[in-house]
Amino acid sequence: MKRKVHLRRDDLVYPELCYEIIGVLYDVHNDLGHGYREKYYQKAVARGLDNRKLSYQEQVCARVRY
Repeated sequence: MKRKVHLRRDDLVYPELCYEIIGVLYDVHNDLGHGYREKYYQKAVARGLDNRKLSYQEQVCARVRY
């Protein structure tokens, strides 16, 4: 059975920003593929965000509750 893919979501607070970020992540994945160390993906994502003029902070600590 095929799953239906939803390309747009109505429950996102910042949908356009989310799509921009996801676009960067897809670009990095398509360009680099798999098998590299995390630092290479981090640098590629940072470059992609810079190219799209999106501001960000690197390596921010976040509390995760599980």
